[in-house]
Amino acid sequence: MVVAIDFETVSTKSLKDCGSYCYLSSPDTYITLMSLCEFDISEALNFIKDKSYDVVEEYLFCKTQVLELYKDIGTDRILTDYFPQDQRYDLLAHNRDFELHASFNGHRLKDILPKDTKVFDTMLMARRLALPNSLDTLSGLFGVHKKDTRLLNKFSIGLTLEEFLDKTNTPEYEKFKEYCKYDTISTVNIFLNLLWKYPRVQSSLYSDDIESMILEASDRVNDRGIPIDVNEVRKAKALLKDLQEKNSKICQARFGFAPTQVLKIKEYINERSPIKIESSDKKALTEFIENSTDENLKELARLRLQTSSSSTKKLDKMLHSEVNGRVRGAFQYYKARTGRWSATLIQPQNMPRGHQEESFFESLPYMNETTELDVKNNLRGFIKAPEGHTFIIADYRQIEFRLLLYVARDDENIQKIKEGADLYKELASSIYNVPLDQVTKDQRQLGKIVTLGAGYGLGSIGLEKILKAYGLTDVDSKKAIDEFRKKYWKVKDLWSLFDQMSIDGVGIFIKYPDRLEMNLPSGRRLYYHHPERVLEDMGDWIKTSYKFNNGEDTEYFYGGKFVENYIQGVARDLLGLAILRADKIGLCPILHVHDEIVIETTKRKTEFSGKALALCMKKPPQWFDRKYDFLLDVELAENERYTK
Repeated sequence: MVVAIDFETVSTKSLKDCGSYCYLSSPDTYITLMSLCEFDISEALNFIKDKSYDVVEEYLFCKTQVLELYKDIGTDRILTDYFPQDQRYDLLAHNRDFELHASFNGHRLKDILPKDTKVFDTMLMARRLALPNSLDTLSGLFGVHKKDTRLLNKFSIGLTLEEFLDKTNTPEYEKFKEYCKYDTISTVNIFLNLLWKYPRVQSSLYSDDIESMILEASDRVNDRGIPIDVNEVRKAKALLKDLQEKNSKICQARFGFAPTQVLKIKEYINERSPIKIESSDKKALTEFIENSTDENLKELARLRLQTSSSSTKKLDKMLHSEVNGRVRGAFQYYKARTGRWSATLIQPQNMPRGHQEESFFESLPYMNETTELDVKNNLRGFIKAPEGHTFIIADYRQIEFRLLLYVARDDENIQKIKEGADLYKELASSIYNVPLDQVTKDQRQLGKIVTLGAGYGLGSIGLEKILKAYGLTDVDSKKAIDEFRKKYWKVKDLWSLFDQMSIDGVGIFIKYPDRLEMNLPSGRRLYYHHPERVLEDMGDWIKTSYKFNNGEDTEYFYGGKFVENYIQGVARDLLGLAILRADKIGLCPILHVHDEIVIETTKRKTEFSGKALALCMKKPPQWFDRKYDFLLDVELAENERYTK
């Protein structure tokens, strides 16, 4: 038996601003309604066969009930008291994180469920299939009843419990209850459609595979949370507020408007300067300051840059989403097609790298002023281990590039890595026609940029745009691409191989009438929906690509793009397995960014924990050729603050 559930809540908190953990743990948040639908999977699948949507909806409507939990707030009842008491059951939800962490009368659902309860999630199922993951979009995709979100705004958002209770006497309240009911019906309908259309999903429902264990480990990472120094965040925010007020007064006095009025800044500069700016963003204003000789206008540009709100927003997000000094729920499992996580809330992957200074934090308690740039450069440092603890930061070395050579079986260049060669430097030497020992740091950086882009089929035009963004305008992009393809010709051949396999549906690809699937070495699959072959006349050659549409987004793929998905999928599986291993042996991962894992440990266990984490990441899985296990190398760092 499966019980589908959906909660409606009321709160003065903003779910969008603070995240589900902070929102659901707030004393201002209450569960008001709960919708339940009990069904047997086999029976339901047999029933919906060849049935119209209306018939299926009526079938599910009769099985669904809405319970007014707000009437039992303050009693000794807990959520499981409302579930079937005479049989074992599993749960179904759309966005399990919300339902599992919902608290009623002081008890989280997650903490009171029987240990063997399976929790199915249509949102995660959709993500794994590269389908849209919002309930509304999925409903449209499968022809399911769509909801009217206006009722949600009226009965849930920004209300106290007392204000909600007043609204229960209005005619629209019954419609709101029906809205809750249809949310559950839609979830069940989507669940059954996914099982019916994708037999592989149905067969894996009750299997305890590696991916299920990675999901559980990911949940525990979110539960632990990212520790931040709340007092330091508050002090930095206060300093930025003072700075913004000061700059606003100066700007208003000198120019007649506030530094936050970006359109007026653009107009003012363009009316008075021969150097025009297309926008008032950081890049445009920085270039203007470098090139202009008008000190008055340069000062206006500086005032705007110093009053930028990006750092303030990051600090605000830290304060809005923390509970007891930790930001929980910051990582979204399987958010990308390749299976990689994405970050939400404070988003550590977007914080600047490599600029942090400990002197900033040593001086912070005594500062009377600061700059927006100083705060921005030190954002990572506000993530700080508690007293007596420290962070171990472990990062796979060049993992995507190494995996690219591994998949291409480029043994010549792989051997160079084994011998300790610097391949970025070697490529830079070829591009600049200079001896290897004379390659500068900036030239090596160019070699790295070219390698990471060109490895997936980037051409000279695309590379030229990237180099321009880095301020590298003196590089022959065509020569750089040619040198890469000559040096790594096996990688170039890999693009053609993947392109042909995708057309024929052979090798790692499987073709269905409505989708293409790609097998990864781990056994996981990547999905591409509604394939359409596209031919483009490029003059002396025909460019071929695939167009895919999942019901929400349209994407174009070619050989190099398929290779990129494959490599990033493999890198993700390595990272997921490493997180699982670290979690299993008690290393306490608290965050991960790209190909990096951060654990929190006591200072007396630093050396042991670092070695153990490195082993978790370097040990190859069964599907990885042991001959190349040296490619899985890790760089370690230790710090009380999140740095690197």
